Amino acid sequence: MDYKTSPRTRKEIIIDDLTTFKEWTNSLRKIQFDNELRTYIFNLSEFSPDENQKISDQVNGFHNACGCETGSIFMNLTLVIMVAGYFISGGKITAITLHEIVWCAGITLFAALTGKGIGLFRARRKLINLSRHLHERLNINTLKQIRSY
Repeated sequence: MDYKTSPRTRKEIIIDDLTTFKEWTNSLRKIQFDNELRTYIFNLSEFSPDENQKISDQVNGFHNACGCETGSIFMNLTLVIMVAGYFISGGKITAITLHEIVWCAGITLFAALTGKGIGLFRARRKLINLSRHLHERLNINTLKQIRSY
């Protein structure tokens, strides 16, 4: 993808026209494994500077999301439910075996990874929805500009 990048750093991607906006929108539907964090700077003439800053902040928040919050919620809930279930069913702390500890750790890790995946998926969906909303606004603004001539 040939984005316009700022001279300061390769990671800043400037979206300042419809071409770069469409390239960015199309890139959202592709899975990228380059593991590079990017900072998006929106500078579209159709929006005010404050709106561009707000859009940049939202996009960067969603794009750089790691899913950690959802992962930790899933992990903690799983651990609490498993420990509570063990003791409610009559288990004793002295009767815990290494096998049970390993199973508990494995299930907790699986829950954390599942939560992380769900968090990443939700962030990507929000980013795609935001891009759709922005695309609609850009189309409306373009039509207004054409009609004003």
